[in-house]
Amino acid sequence: MLTAISGTIENGQIYFDEKLPDKQGKVILMFVDDIIKRKSSQNKATIRFGGLDNMANLPDDFNEPLSDLQDYM
Repeated sequence: MLTAISGTIENGQIYFDEKLPDKQGKVILMFVDDIIKRKSSQNKATIRFGGLDNMANLPDDFNEPLSDLQDYM
């Protein structure tokens, strides 16, 4: 099972935002400063709802029952 706990690092010292679980095992440490900076610098005006409408070409009978499943209907 994976458990994620956020925190900060200052001068080589790690400060967690919550109590660590009482477990023993391996730990993976990830630094996400670059990801957070990239997300906050994105221009939100370029993101539109329904922007992928032109990308999907669905056939007109998309919602019709499949003939392969006719025996089960």
